[in-house]
Amino acid sequence: EILEWLNSQEFKEKYVKTNHPYPPMLNPERLNAKVESCKDKVAESHKDKSKNQTNPMNPMNPITPYPNLSYESIPPELAWDLNLPLPRGYEILVFGLHTSGEKAFASFLRQIKFEIMGLSGSALIRYKKFYEWILQKKISPKAIVMLDSNCIKFEKLLFLMNEQPCIILTRDPIDRLKSFINVRFLEDGWHNRVFNVNYPDNNFNALNDRIIYVHSGGYFTPKLKLKYPSIVSNLQGLSDCTHMMLSYILKTNFLYNIFERNKIFHIDMNEFSGSNRTYPTMQKIAKIAHLDIENHNFFNYQLYSTLTLLLPVCIQIGEIKIYISNYFSYKSIQEIDESLEFTSEFEFAKDKVFDKNLRIFAKKQDYLKLKSDKNYGVIKSYILDFLKSLKERILREESKMITSQQVLQYLKNNQEIRFKFKNLFDKELSHIKQMRPDIVESWKYYQEFERMCKELD
Repeated sequence: EILEWLNSQEFKEKYVKTNHPYPPMLNPERLNAKVESCKDKVAESHKDKSKNQTNPMNPMNPITPYPNLSYESIPPELAWDLNLPLPRGYEILVFGLHTSGEKAFASFLRQIKFEIMGLSGSALIRYKKFYEWILQKKISPKAIVMLDSNCIKFEKLLFLMNEQPCIILTRDPIDRLKSFINVRFLEDGWHNRVFNVNYPDNNFNALNDRIIYVHSGGYFTPKLKLKYPSIVSNLQGLSDCTHMMLSYILKTNFLYNIFERNKIFHIDMNEFSGSNRTYPTMQKIAKIAHLDIENHNFFNYQLYSTLTLLLPVCIQIGEIKIYISNYFSYKSIQEIDESLEFTSEFEFAKDKVFDKNLRIFAKKQDYLKLKSDKNYGVIKSYILDFLKSLKERILREESKMITSQQVLQYLKNNQEIRFKFKNLFDKELSHIKQMRPDIVESWKYYQEFERMCKELD
């Protein structure tokens, strides 16, 4: 079968004449035909038109599966050695580097019923996991989300997954640097996500002190437990064009040498920031997999914020538990089945600092017990005191954060660092400037940076 394929006209036209660096040793179309014939249920559920594939080199002839070969019968390690592209069982590849809104975008994909797979590790490990995951016969459409390019043989991995549309998330590079500097985690780790407060203890400092900044010198350094962001060390570190973290936050230019131009789609972070822009953007993505968006309200909330970091909180009043969360942190609470929300009883919860994204709730029976308690008014005052403390901490944390204007000012005052970023941006943004100049022109701070360089240099 291999020799027949390598000697075929189709192989020569598609791979030899184009100097493809990783030509497959078997015909992927014939292997996919076998897979797709087994996926009628999936195809019917989201109108997968691929089940009626024809040979792209000869449209009059339907593709004949191999009699004894299929993606299911070939181990992924062997498929990797044979340069076989991933099975055609996923709809899109999303290349969303860190600081491009990638977490929010992935959450939006899940909300419109995409099944998401994103991995770290070597190229072979990722390929193997993607391969096995794609072959699982599930109804939900699949999306692969890549968050970095930091692994050996990454180019080969991309060549073996370049047949489906590639969505590249973009963002003003000055804003990217600002967000990188401001990345925060919980000091005690995500495993202690729900923070417990015992009534009537009103010392909320333990909650307030959980946030740390995790980048220094351009590296991930949570063990330093920094309480303030560092603009100097991070910009000095990232200005080195060989810095490994650049493959996590900036470098995408190489993608244009791997994916055909008509398969690359750019989505700027501004297109999914704010409900008025997010919903129309996700409608376009949903159409790729013939999906309908059921819950529009999800797109109204800011998913990642200081509020998300500080919540959820469980206020323990004897055996009764009251939970305070926002829409995103709500998923960290496991034991709530039937809950009753009573946020409306607290006018302060409407404060703009909470961005209409605060929820106060309890199990229904717990709330009814609480409501009938003679001290309910005192308990409500205690909850109000907590909300006021929460607001103070949010404002305090947000006052620490570096702004894009501060990044520009630092670059203005440091010529050597400015030169390095200018060269880095010129290289990494060359293709998007050609393909989507409208996006580049919309980047307010990058345009200021360009004007600064012309004036000063």
